[in-house]
Amino acid sequence: MQPSFVHTTCRRRSSTLQSAPATAPTSPTPFWPKTGLIVELQSIAHHATPAAMSADADRTRRLTLAGCRVVYVTWAQLVDREERDALARDLWSFLDRPRRSAR
Repeated sequence: MQPSFVHTTCRRRSSTLQSAPATAPTSPTPFWPKTGLIVELQSIAHHATPAAMSADADRTRRLTLAGCRVVYVTWAQLVDREERDALARDLWSFLDRPRRSAR
C-alpha cells in the first residue's frame, strides 16, 4: 500500500490523481495522467527476486514508452525527514512538467 505522504504531497499540486494504468503495478499506485507521473513504493520484500526485478523492468519500459514517468520511492526515503522533503520537492517538480508524448 502506498504511504499517504505521496497522496497528500502531490494532491496539493494536482487534483487529477487516479489509479495507475493497467501496465502499472497491481497495488494502488498514484498516477497523474496529465503529467504521466507514477509513484511506486519499492520494497525488498516485493521487488528483490530476479523475477520481480525483471517484471519491474518490463513494466517500467512499457510505461516509459507510453509517455509515463515512473518514480520509485523507498520506505527509508519516507521516514527520513530530509529525504522526504527532497522527495516532495522532486514530485512537485514532476507535476509541473507536461506529459511526454508516447512513441
